[in-house]
Amino acid sequence: MPVPVDPLASLHLGAIELEVGPLTVLVPPRTAKDWLTVTVEHNGRLAGYLHLLSVLDRLEVIGSLMDGHITETDLSEAIWDLLAVATGFDWWWVAHRLLMSTAADWANVGGILLRTGFDLETRPVGALVMTVYGLYREQMVKAMTAEERAAAMQELCMPPKGLPDWAEQMQIVGAQVLGDMTGG
Repeated sequence: MPVPVDPLASLHLGAIELEVGPLTVLVPPRTAKDWLTVTVEHNGRLAGYLHLLSVLDRLEVIGSLMDGHITETDLSEAIWDLLAVATGFDWWWVAHRLLMSTAADWANVGGILLRTGFDLETRPVGALVMTVYGLYREQMVKAMTAEERAAAMQELCMPPKGLPDWAEQMQIVGAQVLGDMTGG
């Protein structure tokens, strides 16, 4: 089950306590640049986010996984929770897709961010993801019909296949909220 997410807390740089099965590790404060760098360096693989942990905590997690003290499911759910808490998005997959699209379209998105004074080296990832989400919606309003916007939002917000049942429930509620937001 997902952890509670506080969108306002994601706008501040701070350490995040992360539970990985029976382990509790601390993710040090990381900037938007750190998150974007890890996303790019690991080609968007979710396990790449483990590199945001301290070296000692990362080794402890990997050792516990190899020893069977934690499972791959424990690790996956912890990474999902980390993404949700750090970005302020209940739907970690939306945050991940926005980070991926930022990296993929850096010439455009990065230019807009830099032009507006967004400093990747001092701002948290929550601020980055929320800003990119705002840019995404702004561009949709300018360039798409209501029907196209609804389809684009559906694609952005569709959970990956194979998630637990709670993800489907979140999707149903979210679709209603998105419908209100997009006029669909």
